[in-house]
Amino acid sequence: DNFNIHRCRCFDGFRGSYCEHTACVKDFNCFNGDCISHVSNNEDECSCHPGWIDKTCQIATCEDYCLNEKQCSLEEKGPSCNCGENFSGPRCNIECGLNCNHGRCLFKNDVPYCKCSEHFDPPNCMIQSTCDASSCNFRGNCSIVDHEKVCKCDLTLYTGPICEHECPTKCEAPYECLLKDGSLICSRNLIF
Repeated sequence: DNFNIHRCRCFDGFRGSYCEHTACVKDFNCFNGDCISHVSNNEDECSCHPGWIDKTCQIATCEDYCLNEKQCSLEEKGPSCNCGENFSGPRCNIECGLNCNHGRCLFKNDVPYCKCSEHFDPPNCMIQSTCDASSCNFRGNCSIVDHEKVCKCDLTLYTGPICEHECPTKCEAPYECLLKDGSLICSRNLIF
């Protein structure tokens, strides 16, 4: 069972597995497109790339060029798209796909990145970089510990992760305001 594989090497002007199709004439120039040869009538024609029209694809057009409803303008080198912030690519065909939690996905030199809202850090705008008194309901001091917001409450009157619970009366040292069994009480916080 030996199979001999034969391939045809076509003469100039022919193409195909068996050289059955005529190739485009060498001097037929499709400036911004691809030449297609029709065997039935032995004629060549251009299939223009997006943004180009005419018999030899030399006339630029904005019609249906920019994708995602972006604005097109004609320049010397051809159509050009203004992609704005959330898209990139020659025809605005690349969507900024990053999840930028507390920010916006933008492009810089066709590379997506997250532009974070104030107090959040790249790369994905999840980590708070700063905090202020409002972060602790104006009842304690806020600081960043291991990229997390931590509130140090005025323990004589407030407790909770963001100082959200207030004791009915101010606790005297060494007692602290604590939440125990659903009630706010002044108690000694014994840590072993």
